[in-house]
Amino acid sequence: MQCFLCEKPSSPHHGKPIGRRCIKCNDSYCISCTIDDCRNIPCSEHHSCWNEHIEQFTNEKLKALHQPANPTAEMFIRAITCSGLDDAQIKALHGHDKLARWFSVKKGKEEDDKPELWLYDRFRRLCDPHQTGNRITGNHYPSIVSFIGNTYAGKSTVVRAMLLLGLAEQRAGNSSDALGRENALYNLLQSVLDRPEKHELPVSQGGDDPATFGVHLYRNNITTQPEPSPDPQYPLLLADCEGFTADFALTNAEKAVPDTEDPDEQVETRTIKADDYGRGKAGIDLFYARFLYAVSDVVVFVTQNPKTKGHDFPRILEWAAGAMLKTFNQPSGKTLIVVRNKYTPDKKDSTPEMLKQEFLESQSPSLWKRTGVIATFVERFNASTSLGLMIRSNNDLYRQLFRSIHLCYIPDNNHVDNHGKPEKLLEHFGNLKRVLDRAVVEERDIRAESLTRYNVAGLSLFLSNTFRHFSESSTPLDFYKATCRHNHTPTNLREHIANFLRLAYDRENRVNNNQLAGMDRMIENVIALSLLILARRRDSATFTPEIKFDQDLRKYWDGGLALYQLLHEQCSYTFLNSQGALTPYSCQVRGHGGKRGKHQQHVPPPSGPGHRHNLQPVPGDFVPGHDWNRDVWRQRIRARFCELYRKVYRSPLPPHQDSYEPQPAGQFQPQQQQQLQLRDREFNHHGNQQVDTSILKLRRELTPQNKPLFTQLLSTKTCLSCLLSSPDHALSCGHAFCPRCIQELSTPSRWKAAAFELDSCILCDGQDGHQTIQLKPRCSGVRILTLDGGGVRGIVELALVQALEQEIGLTNVRLAEMFDLIVGTSTGGIVALALTFPGKLPSDPAAVASSPLARRGSGIDTRMQDMIAFFSKISTATFENSRLGWRALTRGAMVFRRVESVYSDRPLRSGLEQYFGDKTSLFAPTFNSERVLASGALGSGVRVAVTSTRDDGDTEVVIGNYNRPLTTSATDSVGGGSSRSGFEREDDLEKDFKIWEAAMATAAAPFYLPVFKREWGVGGQEYIDGAVYANCPARVAMDEKTKIWSRESGEGNGVVLDALVSLGTGKQGPKSDKMPFASNFRGFTALQKMIKRQLDTERLWEGVVEGAERSQRGRLMRLNPELKPKYVQLYQCEEVPRLLKETGEWAGVGGQGRDKIKNVARVLMAGMFFFEVPDSYSPRSTLSHQQASGGPDGRLLRGAVRCRLRHQAPAVGELLRKVTRFYHTELTTEEAAEEEKSLASADRQWRTLTDITSGSVNPRDMVRVRECNPDGTGIEQFRLDFELRVRDKAALQAIVVEFQADDESDARSINQQENERGRGKRLAISGFPVTLADLNARGQRMWLQ
Repeated sequence: MQCFLCEKPSSPHHGKPIGRRCIKCNDSYCISCTIDDCRNIPCSEHHSCWNEHIEQFTNEKLKALHQPANPTAEMFIRAITCSGLDDAQIKALHGHDKLARWFSVKKGKEEDDKPELWLYDRFRRLCDPHQTGNRITGNHYPSIVSFIGNTYAGKSTVVRAMLLLGLAEQRAGNSSDALGRENALYNLLQSVLDRPEKHELPVSQGGDDPATFGVHLYRNNITTQPEPSPDPQYPLLLADCEGFTADFALTNAEKAVPDTEDPDEQVETRTIKADDYGRGKAGIDLFYARFLYAVSDVVVFVTQNPKTKGHDFPRILEWAAGAMLKTFNQPSGKTLIVVRNKYTPDKKDSTPEMLKQEFLESQSPSLWKRTGVIATFVERFNASTSLGLMIRSNNDLYRQLFRSIHLCYIPDNNHVDNHGKPEKLLEHFGNLKRVLDRAVVEERDIRAESLTRYNVAGLSLFLSNTFRHFSESSTPLDFYKATCRHNHTPTNLREHIANFLRLAYDRENRVNNNQLAGMDRMIENVIALSLLILARRRDSATFTPEIKFDQDLRKYWDGGLALYQLLHEQCSYTFLNSQGALTPYSCQVRGHGGKRGKHQQHVPPPSGPGHRHNLQPVPGDFVPGHDWNRDVWRQRIRARFCELYRKVYRSPLPPHQDSYEPQPAGQFQPQQQQQLQLRDREFNHHGNQQVDTSILKLRRELTPQNKPLFTQLLSTKTCLSCLLSSPDHALSCGHAFCPRCIQELSTPSRWKAAAFELDSCILCDGQDGHQTIQLKPRCSGVRILTLDGGGVRGIVELALVQALEQEIGLTNVRLAEMFDLIVGTSTGGIVALALTFPGKLPSDPAAVASSPLARRGSGIDTRMQDMIAFFSKISTATFENSRLGWRALTRGAMVFRRVESVYSDRPLRSGLEQYFGDKTSLFAPTFNSERVLASGALGSGVRVAVTSTRDDGDTEVVIGNYNRPLTTSATDSVGGGSSRSGFEREDDLEKDFKIWEAAMATAAAPFYLPVFKREWGVGGQEYIDGAVYANCPARVAMDEKTKIWSRESGEGNGVVLDALVSLGTGKQGPKSDKMPFASNFRGFTALQKMIKRQLDTERLWEGVVEGAERSQRGRLMRLNPELKPKYVQLYQCEEVPRLLKETGEWAGVGGQGRDKIKNVARVLMAGMFFFEVPDSYSPRSTLSHQQASGGPDGRLLRGAVRCRLRHQAPAVGELLRKVTRFYHTELTTEEAAEEEKSLASADRQWRTLTDITSGSVNPRDMVRVRECNPDGTGIEQFRLDFELRVRDKAALQAIVVEFQADDESDARSINQQENERGRGKRLAISGFPVTLADLNARGQRMWLQ
């Protein structure tokens, strides 16, 4: 602008001079002076053009009319109204704004067709823009605010204003300077006015037609892409809904940009099958309102009606009442903000509270009588509630429909005095923003209190289930099932107690109500015993039980019971039929929702097979299913705990005084802190674990009393034996135990190291056969196998597995047994499951004879040939024929959405069910199944997982046969915290994944195969191929390693990685896998791009190597043969024989991959040896205490080298015949980073390990009788007991095994052998190299994992 007086150019904010427009005469003047160090704006002390302008007026009233206009306020009004833009600019903005569309509902193509729901990937692009599968969003907790109202009410203008104010706050940061905040807003507005297309904002200029089509979603309070952070983030999402009551008028957005599918969008279409919404615009409006009410924390109702006082307000009440009738188990009520747009109050001094009262009282009395939906709600509510809570007035109705109601208004431009008009509008928009922010924070706090705060993964799951439910069903939506799905894994004692109570009192888990009689006594026993186990494990000092309970343990029971009541307890209200008689149907609501939440209505089970009724939801209060008098129950648990405690400990109290009164913490007298003496202090040595057998006796005495009840209680998430951990090992009876309970309750195996044997289940006394459970030795490292996806090219991975087994050459030792964790994706997931749980199919003699991997003069492994025959069979059955016979015809049908994939998944499902068994559980494979028992895979200790995606491809998930034992996360979030997000496990063996289901979930390749649908959950759960995020699952495997064997689980700095072996499905040329052409017409190109980025698995592998620590890179090994000359698509099943042959040649003698195969084989054989601490030391130190002070020769390191193989198995002798010696050496940190080169060097100092007992250095001499069977026969074991002095200052210790050179390498020079890791003689055994501190820490760990 230019000053009217001095004619100098001026700026509204920056530099000097600073100018302002006069609101009276409309000319601009400099309001700043010419003094350099003066910061007064406007300046009244020195000369300025504005002062000169004002001084010409002598009349004070006239002076008051001449005021400087606020340029920021003026710019704000221009920015939110999109004024000054021509038609071309408006059209461009509509095109840009289309990318913000979240979902829309369109009328059917024909008059009688039902409407269609169109879903876009907007939520994922806002909340997980890096497409991480929600791996980095565990601490992000979004809130949704929905703006609804009639057409022309100005919703988009209000949303645009809220977004601009929020972005300005983001830019200003924590600045308390008013000028700084104004400058941030000014700069933002200047950018919006100059480059409007660069900002994600709604288009607010509608003209004579509606502006917005569908529901658009915007992120309010962040301008940069979200990043992983340990601190919580709270993104605010604003949903701008199209106007209601506009019939099917074409919106300006549709005129500017036709609503065709955009290549940059991911669109999914669904027919709305529910009958509630009809076929007209009113039904579509009802769908919008009902969905947005269900998913929003705050609802903003924008109304523009200056002549009447809220006659459209009953519509929002009707939507709220209808939504409450169609939902239950909501964590809290909604906050309603009514915005009266273009409204000026009659009284200028009216406060917001006065205006709210005026608005609400202006409604007609008993307004529910005006609409049938509200009348139905009030009738049902009053029929079921107490007299004092009945709805008798409008205020009563408001309180039941909304937690709180606020009213704000935006003045009408035509009714605001010209003096300060822009400032007034900006002030009112700012007030609305503050009200909105407070409401969001209050709703967020309520969710946190009721433990129902959604992180991004949890909210994504909830949105997906809610879209599905409202489009397919007219029954009420259960928030509990839509969010939790029993999918939260307990992480502490309180949560395990709550989960145990859920299992015990759940109606679904009871055979009949007579079981309740003995359930209370069982609860007392189990909880008291759990607290006793906790007290014994935690403390070495023992105090009186009353003090122990009151000061330390009471909080766990109180917290567990509170959690159960809050989240899991079922309402016991029983429905009446039309004659007033009781029905067999009970309310389905769970949890009372917390102090500020509320039980809204009693909901019957859905009518269907087995539940034929015409019952309707009935409003009413929560009816507890059990008498939970907290004080009484606390005393019962306390008394039982003290009784059990005294059975284990001998009390010094006199006979007449058998208890102490509870005392506040820190106030009980010293004489009350009397320590008790341990009774029957006997120890059972499990290696070097000390187990208090008095507690073991007590556990064995109590559990038979509860046998009938425990038979009905099964959990995959809580160890029912101790309630202190998640289980990891399931028995054939279905009960699962944590690793510590396995060790406490079982017998150490005489036949395998670090293994334990169980003859029966301690909970139900089930005796279905002897079971051996393998755990990871405490000082060993972790060995990982990963398998890529690639369709029929998965045969390459099977051929590589067979080549490795051939090279290793150990009788009856499967490759899977040489790994601790196996992770696969897509076809690699199927192979991973087959390796871990080999099925039984007839061998194909022809395939055996023609195998290119068959060794001359030796029999081929028929088990591997079974797998190859199985894979070939299902590949051919799945991909040989498309759905309609001809691939071109099928793809054409996909264009018109007659079929959803090129191929049917029925042949694949049938083959997987036949191979694995249709009832074989992934977590508990021997439960209700005999297939895996026959295969010998039971108790191998191998953890296996496959990757998949759910929530329409938004969330990466892991499906495994294990639990992450000690992962920590935010326990107040739905969907889990960051460390547990996306880990699939149902706390019900019948509902948990079967092996074939896991295989289907990981292999549901988009467009080629349909999504895999499971029946459990709200409307079921849908899974897509894991290749969407992790076609090379090495990164997922590394993440799982840190979550399973973490520092929290006692692994010090984390367990050592022995090896990560990655198997690919073959390198091919530049041509990529061809996506079905028809998928381009479905709007799934965004998903296509994600998949195509994952197809280059070599690039993904390079990323894993680059991201690994330098010391680990040498332990990352990749086998991925070159395939040539023809490119093989993932569906070309006719290429399977050629792929098998080429891989065999690549891995065979003289092949290009032969050295790599030998390298990996040697590393895996070295990993079969591990270090074990001596049994006789206490505490279990690897370092002699006599040498703890060091000295000139350092410390004395003692221990033994053990073997993982079964004792006396032929494989032990075969392995030892490949070994010459064991050595010790010390490495610096730099040498460890170059481990291959360092261990191959002949110049370094090597010390041969000599067996203390025999004095021999020959490993074969160290196999001798060390255990005896009950019949007196001896059991030979390999064990190398040694001791040697080590230097304290050495960075790393390494125990190394030396292998004999084979025939192929005899012709090579020694130097060439030693410079190649796989062909060199010496390799570190499992768990090495390692620092003395970490080795000692692991040796002192009492319990294996």
